Amino acid sequence: MDDLLKDIRDGALLPGQKLPTETALAARFEVNVNTVRRALSHLQEKGIVRGERGSGTFVKDDTIRYPVSIRQEQGKELARLQRSNLRQVLAAKTLRASDEVAAALQIDAGSYVRRVETLSWADTRPFSVSTYFYPLPRYSGIDAKISEYGSITRALRDYGIEDYRRAQSLIRSKKLSVREAKLLQQSRTKPSIMAAHINIEPNGTPIQISVSVEAAWVELLFRFDGDAPDRAADLKFPLSN
Repeated sequence: MDDLLKDIRDGALLPGQKLPTETALAARFEVNVNTVRRALSHLQEKGIVRGERGSGTFVKDDTIRYPVSIRQEQGKELARLQRSNLRQVLAAKTLRASDEVAAALQIDAGSYVRRVETLSWADTRPFSVSTYFYPLPRYSGIDAKISEYGSITRALRDYGIEDYRRAQSLIRSKKLSVREAKLLQQSRTKPSIMAAHINIEPNGTPIQISVSVEAAWVELLFRFDGDAPDRAADLKFPLSN
């Protein structure tokens, strides 16, 4: 299996590239599948490859391919990608909703909302600065709950929200502010994207607005077939024909 490591280090296998199947590797190196599994596990522990449940093993790269779908839980997605996850609350403030925020949350303009700002990490790198708006008084204390659990999905369960979905998403390019660049640990000259979402209960009641600024090393992967087991392979850059 030293030849596999050499292929990775020499660039024969590129960052983000999928490795051959365990069976194919076993045939190539004339070993049994269990030996291949142990070798891949060792490479994964050293941070050279990463596994995606249901997709295979890939050469680890600096890019995180973050799925966006009608239902999404950040922690579960990063766990699927085998990346550790931390959500840090940076600030929280009660203020009156602007006309735009009030319309999206279907509340009266000037009603009170709780604005919560978070910084999300994958492994040891920050990848997203997010601002959330929650209507009050229903979600009083939401920032403390997010801090306690490190998860918005888990925090919402304390308010009786067991399931929610995405109603709208708006994506655009974004030049980082000085503060955003510092939080994301990247140069302001690198391209970034901003994604705004409205999330709602199953009955259509708005829960939150989120506005996230993603680091340059994040790719958003939009999926439209849910969790279908026979869905097509995920797209990856660069594409070639």
